[in-house]
Amino acid sequence: MMILFLTAGCFTQAFGAQWETVGPYGGNALRVVVDPANSQHLYAATQNGQIYQSSDAGDNWSPLPFELNVAVSLSSIVVNPKKSTEIYVGVSENFIHTDTFGDVSGYAGVYKSEDSGFHWTRLEPTKGWSVLSIAVHPVKSNVVLAGTASGVFRSDDDGATWQRISPAMHFQIKSIVSLAMDPSNTQTIFAGTTHLPWKTTDGGKNWAPVHEGIADDSDVFTITVNSVNFQTVLLGACSGIYRSDTGEAHWTGMPAIPPDSHRTHQILQDPVYSNTCYVATALELWQLVDSGRNW
Repeated sequence: MMILFLTAGCFTQAFGAQWETVGPYGGNALRVVVDPANSQHLYAATQNGQIYQSSDAGDNWSPLPFELNVAVSLSSIVVNPKKSTEIYVGVSENFIHTDTFGDVSGYAGVYKSEDSGFHWTRLEPTKGWSVLSIAVHPVKSNVVLAGTASGVFRSDDDGATWQRISPAMHFQIKSIVSLAMDPSNTQTIFAGTTHLPWKTTDGGKNWAPVHEGIADDSDVFTITVNSVNFQTVLLGACSGIYRSDTGEAHWTGMPAIPPDSHRTHQILQDPVYSNTCYVATALELWQLVDSGRNW
């Protein structure tokens, strides 16, 4: 079993584990994912529009032919859990470099590879979308979601066609930085925004804020639905880690995390032990057992 996390330039020793840098050195790695069919095969997407792969668990890295412009940001990368040669990448605008490179919004959208990243095609309906997050349903992998600066979009045919499933003029359901779907129901979707989480149980016809117990104006960076108990949901935000055992009716904060580590960017469920999760915060790495009851 392999666990990978991204850090912001510092490395922490925790639980007796020894950590070391594994590269690559080609821009800030925004996302690292593991091939579900081969745990030695890794992909890393960077803030500078590059994708790297490793076939030996991170010891060596090589660039894949995905070079758009160093001003674009690869904010999300997802491997199809049912077909690991199929990869989706979300390209968002990178305003940090706008003064140098000018308007790069023409690169934005969802890109797809069907041969493990050696050839890429931008999915035409998504051209111009600033894509901040992507989710593929873990069971019905033809269902793909894209979270964008303007809302949530859905495809039921592997990305060929898309439809908006969030209200176009809604002033709060936008800047979708995280997405998750109920493994048992493709109509139940969580969307994390830069201030609160939202949920739909009818595929987007109706949305409701689900923030009881969460600190106001929390950036929701990550949402994880337990793959065995679908009512257990973990949420990572700038204000900390929250847990719900009712599918979101009420959230409980996890007080064991020190205040200086509250900013939580990623929560990953162990692929073998479903009650164990790993959490990457702004400063430290944590292990959760009993689905977050103990640390």
